[in-house]
Amino acid sequence: MEGFSCPKVPTVLRYLLDMNYTRVATTVAPFMAIVLLGAGCNPFSPATNEPTAVTPVATSTTPTTPVATSTTTIDDTWDSYSSKSGFTFSYPTKGRLTPEWSIDNHATNDAKILNGCFVDGSSERANGRTTLTVGGTTFCVTRNADPGAGQIYYSDHYAFENGRTITVITFTKHFTNGSNYDREECHGKTVVPVGTNDCATFEEADYINVLDTAIKTFTKE
Repeated sequence: MEGFSCPKVPTVLRYLLDMNYTRVATTVAPFMAIVLLGAGCNPFSPATNEPTAVTPVATSTTPTTPVATSTTTIDDTWDSYSSKSGFTFSYPTKGRLTPEWSIDNHATNDAKILNGCFVDGSSERANGRTTLTVGGTTFCVTRNADPGAGQIYYSDHYAFENGRTITVITFTKHFTNGSNYDREECHGKTVVPVGTNDCATFEEADYINVLDTAIKTFTKE
């Protein structure tokens, strides 16, 4: 048997009143109305079978940016470089995340210079192109990765206008595929090689923090 529901009550009452059961209807209807009103039903409201509209809630996904888990401290293991064109910066010389670095000058119309950024066709990493302003100098930063045969090389280019040329400070670092090692915590990750047979995990944001800290020491005459 179909279950009882309030919207069906007005239909029953109208049926009784419309049929030839006038005496029964007039006797039973008031009693039914009182009982149903007490139960929270209104027998005289119009019946409806329309579903209740549901307004969808909009959702959005915001890309996340890696956050450094450690800070970089400039200590006596850092050294400094001074160029002939009048700029200087400091850089680390020890530590697992210490990179190698080089400096190159390019003409503004060089094929590898695009809108003041160094672009050599390598694959860019996540969030691979940003800007960083230090003092009055704005750097276009491109972050690339060059994988191959279980190895991966990160290249981070900091390009800035230097007179009539674009000077690029490039930091490079050799990483490896952690699945090449016995240490399980390295498996499936890009890791820092330690010695000849071991590895260490790292956060890319921590490595970027080391590079940005070096560039933030930049001064120019």
